[in-house]
Amino acid sequence: MRSRHADLVGDIGRTQRQQQVLEALKQKLNVGSILANLSQLINDLKGSVYTDLSEQEIVGFAGFGHNLPANAIEHITLGPGSGSQDYGDYGYVYDPSVGAQQSVVIPHCNTIQPVINRVFGLGDAPSCNVTG
Repeated sequence: MRSRHADLVGDIGRTQRQQQVLEALKQKLNVGSILANLSQLINDLKGSVYTDLSEQEIVGFAGFGHNLPANAIEHITLGPGSGSQDYGDYGYVYDPSVGAQQSVVIPHCNTIQPVINRVFGLGDAPSCNVTG
């Protein structure tokens, strides 16, 4: 799900795959036997799945995901789109740290800021500032 090199839409495609995986995990967490056997499952996956999360953190996230109502989950990709979901334009910016142009999404603050503020409970705080 994290591959970006073979994806024709780059980070946007990767984001969509990550959202699909998280949605599938949420559905699996609704199966009661998963939570009851999570420690054994984690132990079985050692050596095959690499993460910097501890077993305690994984169990905590699983409990959080299990108790999270499905209607509380939003799929937002802050990139190019249409209408009120047009969050930016593809562009290139020179990155002096690598001495080359980098592909970026240049945000549209007028559509991104209300979303960021709502998701993170920021009220009317300025949360998007693009300078060039």
